[in-house]
Amino acid sequence: MRWRLSNLQVLGLVVISVLLLFAYWNGVADMLYRWNTKEEYGYAYFLPVISVWLIWQKRNDLVQVSFQPSWFGVVVVLAAGLLFFLGEIATTYTLVQYSLVLCLLGLAYA
Repeated sequence: MRWRLSNLQVLGLVVISVLLLFAYWNGVADMLYRWNTKEEYGYAYFLPVISVWLIWQKRNDLVQVSFQPSWFGVVVVLAAGLLFFLGEIATTYTLVQYSLVLCLLGLAYA
């Protein structure tokens, strides 16, 4: 069984990706700055690559999983939005970065 995405679903994914990139731009820029300037974060560039590799390793199992949306994901995305708002208001980009991870997790559940 293969996942088939309609044009509307692909458009939705593109729009959500652009909106997330726009919303989290300052947090991601701060994160990249820290990765570039602080020696203790030197490993951080490997994390996305390792994550993609682990997903690729499980691709056959993931294709077999049927998609079942959950309201729990919506609640997680709303909690991430609140955390994002608090991080932006307080200019604490660590909260914004946690919010991004939480938002991606919530989108996966939703």
